[in-house]
Amino acid sequence: MQIAIGLYPEFTALDAIGPYQVFTAVPDTEVVLCAATTGDLADDVGLLHLDITHTFDDVATPDVLVVPGGLITRRLARDGHPIVDWIRAAHPHTTYTTSVCTGSLLLGAAGVLDGLRATTHWLAYDALAGVRRSALLRRRADRDAGRGRRQGRHRRRRLGRHRHGLDLRRRHTR
Repeated sequence: MQIAIGLYPEFTALDAIGPYQVFTAVPDTEVVLCAATTGDLADDVGLLHLDITHTFDDVATPDVLVVPGGLITRRLARDGHPIVDWIRAAHPHTTYTTSVCTGSLLLGAAGVLDGLRATTHWLAYDALAGVRRSALLRRRADRDAGRGRRQGRHRRRRLGRHRHGLDLRRRHTR
């Protein structure tokens, strides 16, 4: 199984690293960090720099697609960005397409959430409603737009249980 975590400049590090940490514990899974271009990619604070070795084109058909949040997602959803195009193209091939926090704005901009119920950070509700055809904010099993980090942990555990019968709580408890 291939899990692709799609990144963009100024992503929120915890929204990407949290899923990365949990998914790397799933057996027989390749976790790939990808972006529009390879090379250095900084988070929203500018302190974390990742060396991206895979582009969106390299990861065209992942089994699971994860999009982290970030303050910049409102602008990327409104103005367009290669991550939106990648989500739109890759989603038909995924088993799960999911996001953390305001990453749901990018799912909405890609049309993945049209007609579905989804949610996001409470400060971004209006922005999410603006990029979707449906103003109902909840989740659906195969297109899961998360509202926060705690929900993200629960979602990743559900995915691990569903795909592999794993209880990831035990392995990743503080």
